[in-house]
Amino acid sequence: MEIDVKDGVLTVIAPLRGTPAETAGVKAGDQIAAIDGKSTDGVPLDKAVSQIRGPIGTTVDITIVRGGKPIDIKIIRETIQVPETDDSLDAKSG
Repeated sequence: MEIDVKDGVLTVIAPLRGTPAETAGVKAGDQIAAIDGKSTDGVPLDKAVSQIRGPIGTTVDITIVRGGKPIDIKIIRETIQVPETDDSLDAKSG
């Protein structure tokens, strides 16, 4: 999933298609309140990402807030294939 900090809160920008986060039900706009039971309040983005990532086949438990309600989600880590961008769309001057 793609995450960022919005208004001081760790927020899901988008769950990447076909990834464990999407399969587990994570949605764009979900706020990540806790990772493995530990609050994300004040946690830098890079540290949160490293806490979510881990060995393939292991689980990470996240608590998201959606519509003001906390939801606990268990995600089984897998290898993620990130789609490549199409560089042919970049215009080059010369």
